[in-house]
Amino acid sequence: GRSRVGRSRVGRSRVGRSRVGRSRVGRSRVGRSRVGRSRVGRGGGFWPVLLKSLLVAAFSRRHHIASVVRSTCRARIRACSPSLHRLLVFALLCGAALLAIGCAQRRSDARIHLTWISERDDLGFEHTCIRRFEHLNPDIAVDMIEMPHQSDTMHNQYATSLIAHDDSIDLYSIDVVWPPEFASAEWARPLDDVFPASERARFFPATIDACTYEGHIYAIPWYTDAGMLYYRKDLLSALGIPPPRTWHQLVVDATRLQTPARSGFVFQAAQYEGLVCDFLEYVWGNGGEVLDRQGNLVLDSSRNVQALTFMVDMCNRDHITPSDVDTYHEDETSRDFIAGNAVFARNWPYMWGLTQAKGQLLLGRVGVEPMPHSAA
Repeated sequence: GRSRVGRSRVGRSRVGRSRVGRSRVGRSRVGRSRVGRSRVGRGGGFWPVLLKSLLVAAFSRRHHIASVVRSTCRARIRACSPSLHRLLVFALLCGAALLAIGCAQRRSDARIHLTWISERDDLGFEHTCIRRFEHLNPDIAVDMIEMPHQSDTMHNQYATSLIAHDDSIDLYSIDVVWPPEFASAEWARPLDDVFPASERARFFPATIDACTYEGHIYAIPWYTDAGMLYYRKDLLSALGIPPPRTWHQLVVDATRLQTPARSGFVFQAAQYEGLVCDFLEYVWGNGGEVLDRQGNLVLDSSRNVQALTFMVDMCNRDHITPSDVDTYHEDETSRDFIAGNAVFARNWPYMWGLTQAKGQLLLGRVGVEPMPHSAA
């Protein structure tokens, strides 16, 4: 589940993804690629410093652009040759003018601007929410920054920005396991005063627990998620095969229906958070647990070993997955399946909307079921 920071996911089967209100990107660090490393004149770090300073001035609205240009460039421009001096001054004036125009346009908008950073909005749901919110609150505008679906990538971007005290983002969509980190680092404010107990009672208790840290609520549940098994309904129906309910039947059906051009099964097996989610589904589908009732780690139990062995065997023994499945994230999984290159796919519920989009190759030919379990 995802939530907002106020975003969170209950147990990474994504039950209760809540959003803690994302803060701003911008922390990808402009100039970090070392623009100007060739050293114009005597200014080794001239261009990165100037570019970053101008961007800060333009978008933070804390400084006057002309003063930034003067303070950043005065000494270094003087060190250049006369011809280069004139060229630099002209370039700086053009750049400052363009930025000033942009800032003036921003200032002409009297509305309050909130910046929200979230996953890529493939289905347009977030933008629909924004339009509805802005209709109900005409004095507020929401600017959305979209990130890839990979949770690890999102987390690294957030952490980089927040550690550097970047305050450009107001709302973060976060994963279910992140609220304690955001709260303990003081990256998120408590929401007790705006999200009272009476409102929390309307949510699933597990999603609220995931957003709570040391007695305070730091995120608002955004949506719940769970891994699903997508399958080619047309291929199974042609042979009179029902959707598989067990691991064994999944392997049998995938082996029977795959071809040299079409894999039997695709899932997220790259070395990232998504692989952990997939693994836990097989653990719980086999009656296993990560912790016992006393809180002891039981990850190496026989049931968990069986679950991991099944995952490995699908790839190395049964050969129902692509040879490069260990590079697959959500996007690779959905692209392969939607293109007709797989019989079965494990992915989150959002992929259903992608398969039902107008003009899709598999429109009307896809089914979805809960993930199979062991026969035990």
